[in-house]
Amino acid sequence: MNTATKKTMAALASLVAAAMLLTAAATALTAAPDKPEPSAALTMTQSSQSAYLVRSVDGYVAVFDFNKPGEPITETLIRVDGLRAVDRGKLEAGIPADSYEDVLKLLEDFGS
Repeated sequence: MNTATKKTMAALASLVAAAMLLTAAATALTAAPDKPEPSAALTMTQSSQSAYLVRSVDGYVAVFDFNKPGEPITETLIRVDGLRAVDRGKLEAGIPADSYEDVLKLLEDFGS
């Protein structure tokens, strides 16, 4: 496979991952309309923690809910073995992301 094809496939994988995350976020927001508003203390606690964790699973980049790291929200087609050594090391430990936008930036960086 040539470099242009690899880049195109990585970009496509990033877009698919982004779409899947948006769908998951939209579903989560609309799934519980009767849920009461959280207290101010709970909101402050949640905002001081990361929302997502990006790490490797079976050789690919995956995105997890930070509080539920056992099951990925989505798995991308971005291969870990194609990344720089420093990025592979970070992914093994897990990269916390505070927002969905931060996740998208990480996936874009890994996919390019």
